[in-house]
Amino acid sequence: MPRQASDPDHFRLTEHRIDDLPGHMIRGGAITVVAQLAKIFILFGGIVLLARMLTPEDFGLVAVVAAFLAFVELFLDLGLARATAQRAQVTQVEVSTLFWITVTISVLAFLVILGLGPTLARFYDRDELSEVTVWLGLAVVIASMSVQHTAILKRQRRFAALAVAEIGSLAVGILAAVVVATTEGGVWALVAQRIAGSLTLTLSSWLVCRWRPGRPSFEVDLRGLLAFGGDMTLSSALNLASRTIDHILIGWTAGAHVLGLYERTNRLVMAPVQDVNVSLFAAAMPMLGRSAGNPARFRRTYLKSMEAICMVTMPVAALPIAVPDLIVDLLLGPQWGGAAPFAMWLGIAALFQPVINTLGWLFVTRDRVREMVRWTVMGSGLRLIAVLGGLPYGAVGVAAAVALSGIAIRVPVLFWAIGRRGPISTLDLVRATGPATVAAVSVIAALSLMRGFVPLPADAPALQLVLAVGVAAGVALLCYAGLPQGRRALRGFRLMRSAFTRVEVPP
Repeated sequence: MPRQASDPDHFRLTEHRIDDLPGHMIRGGAITVVAQLAKIFILFGGIVLLARMLTPEDFGLVAVVAAFLAFVELFLDLGLARATAQRAQVTQVEVSTLFWITVTISVLAFLVILGLGPTLARFYDRDELSEVTVWLGLAVVIASMSVQHTAILKRQRRFAALAVAEIGSLAVGILAAVVVATTEGGVWALVAQRIAGSLTLTLSSWLVCRWRPGRPSFEVDLRGLLAFGGDMTLSSALNLASRTIDHILIGWTAGAHVLGLYERTNRLVMAPVQDVNVSLFAAAMPMLGRSAGNPARFRRTYLKSMEAICMVTMPVAALPIAVPDLIVDLLLGPQWGGAAPFAMWLGIAALFQPVINTLGWLFVTRDRVREMVRWTVMGSGLRLIAVLGGLPYGAVGVAAAVALSGIAIRVPVLFWAIGRRGPISTLDLVRATGPATVAAVSVIAALSLMRGFVPLPADAPALQLVLAVGVAAGVALLCYAGLPQGRRALRGFRLMRSAFTRVEVPP
């Protein structure tokens, strides 16, 4: 029998009477890391498989609509899911009211989407966008019904159940796309992926979460809940706007085919780096949380975490910079040959993306959310200027402008903004990225020399890519072993692994 929603203890953070809270947090982080690695494998496999079954234009058409619907998805709960997951006390009536507000907003948004479809069809001069928009909007409505359930699973720290729901939805969505693609469904394969994924996530989250919504109450004061998530939602909206404007403008000026090349290459290059970042973040958060009250300890913990994440992700990002043609031809297929320049420039952007993500933790964990919003406004404006500046030179110009402005302007400005106050200085941040920067530059140089001077079989791209990955890993490890800071970080990796395997459970 499902647990009664009226139980007043149902939403307390101590739902499971956790006595070993640090150990529980570490185990939760370990589960999240494993789940994220599984999602990387499934997502990456889906990107490669569907790229060989569909055309760049198919992906471009969906990317046009997705860029607009992303804002609808962001504002579905107005940050209220975050309040459900993190607030010290929430009641059954409050969560039920939030559930019905979310569903109501999604239905109203769907009515807006019905009018958006014909507008996009006229704007991009593609009639099929009208119907595609309607069906993708339906997927958003379906997904809205899982928002509060997944928030409750996070609140209760049921990481395994949440992982099952998320991995299952990802796998079912890709499977549905493959089935439709085999019938020459074209763009509808990607529509089926969105609908099947949203439906699976909603059904599975309802199955694993015992909570059921009750009647909404018009007497509930939601001002505190709205304030709790408002700043974070505004920051996310600004960040999303800066990350989707390039898709909107490239689709408008260059067409669906070029946008498909740009969008899929972006996913191919950025997805592994972003997902590895999420995995390592899950491992680091328990340690950061326990050291939040001690500035000196927090400084050491954060810098070591950031250093470790950069050491893993930056050599990976160096691969598409050095061998973009191999990655595109082997993973996406010959029809994607025009995407190689995108892969190179997006690889440069991927170098610093994990740094930007980890610096966001600092704003949140040090109670500097308002400052994060101001930085997001500044960073989004700089990125928009870069997109507009590169647009006259085509989609490749946009990718180049975003990548170069990121390294030359946005990252240095963010380092300065973080280091103005708090326990971590700008110089600390520069030092923490030192070993990874040396390794990434060395990987690019080594692979360039290998391709220029070592004769490799031109008809064996798979062998070339395997050799490139091996050389990159070897060069990166040599760089870390040769630097005192790198050697200390490698010892830290072993300690982090021990933290996951030596969690004592009280009798």
